[in-house]
Amino acid sequence: MNYVLPRSDLAFNRFGTSERTRQPKRIALSKLIALGNRYHRAGDLSRAETIFRIVLEQNPDHPAALLSLGIIARQNRRYVAAAQIMERAVANAPTYHQAHNNLGTVYTDLGRIADSVECYLRAIELKGDYAEAYYNLGVAYQAQHKFDEALEALSTCRRLTPKRA
Repeated sequence: MNYVLPRSDLAFNRFGTSERTRQPKRIALSKLIALGNRYHRAGDLSRAETIFRIVLEQNPDHPAALLSLGIIARQNRRYVAAAQIMERAVANAPTYHQAHNNLGTVYTDLGRIADSVECYLRAIELKGDYAEAYYNLGVAYQAQHKFDEALEALSTCRRLTPKRA
């Protein structure tokens, strides 16, 4: 599915306009996701959020757009909104391990440690070598004073990423 990008979001000419006509051109959702990610990496959260919302207008269940929008909400400290958005991502793409992991981090922000542990365990179930989920699981277990489990999870993270841990 394609979308015509409004003129206000034509900052990245490679995606936004036709060189010959200077008219907006149709853009595939995958390219809009790439554009939103580019804005996000550049720190322009407002513009990135706008792009991801455009994607969701075309496909309300797009898991990558939902996850990215949830991450932006979390960065803006809108934790309840972030949880709601990421819950939609998980519901629409139950095998999306990054969505489970990120939902867990939002639950941690909200003090819902038991729920975050479930999310991290599900992410690990989906991708057994997901070091970031093991790290987050270890931190969550530590918050629950389950130190043996925390040590095991953090040791697995270290084993998976020896240079990082």
